[in-house]
Amino acid sequence: MQNRVEKYLFRAFTMTIFIMLSACAATSHEITESVNHAPAGYQIQKLVVVAITEDGPTRSKFEDGFASAMSNHGLSANVSYKVMPDLDDLADDQKLEKAKSETSADTSLMVEVVEKSAPAEATKNAMFGVWIAGVLLDDRDVRRVGAWGGLAAADAASNYKLRVTVWNMDDDSLLWTGDTISYVYDLASDEKSGAILADTIHEELLKSGLIK
Repeated sequence: MQNRVEKYLFRAFTMTIFIMLSACAATSHEITESVNHAPAGYQIQKLVVVAITEDGPTRSKFEDGFASAMSNHGLSANVSYKVMPDLDDLADDQKLEKAKSETSADTSLMVEVVEKSAPAEATKNAMFGVWIAGVLLDDRDVRRVGAWGGLAAADAASNYKLRVTVWNMDDDSLLWTGDTISYVYDLASDEKSGAILADTIHEELLKSGLIK
């Protein structure tokens, strides 16, 4: 009877650990440093977002999520991949001017990854320990929690440093720069990640006075 009670309590404990680790692994973007370069009184009326990545589907999903979230905050925002599908065109003055002429935005916002860390090994190792415990206790449910939790941590979680720059499209002057520590749990959810970053950037632009 005592062994059954101990096994039940341990199973409840491991399930709680798994839920807590999953919650901690939610996608987040935190600004670590920002600089406002804009002249006094500058106000963003409409922006276009540019995600700097060679992965087309990732770029489009991220930009869609970012632009949609910004629009929900009341700031008009468009994606760039529709008017400039090839990012190499940023270095071509003629193509760049053509792309600018096809958008009514006065401000561009660029997002790029400047640093990527290793996967979340701590979570992976913790869930491996849970799997071992399941083996020792001969408990299939505990083994399953450890196996799936470790797989999710190994395959999906990464830390990034993102750099966000905001530019005046009339004279190409730099208006604002911000760096983030970003934890992305599900790399397939680029649209959600873009929306979460937009919420963070919107708050920062409000603080800087670039939007109202």
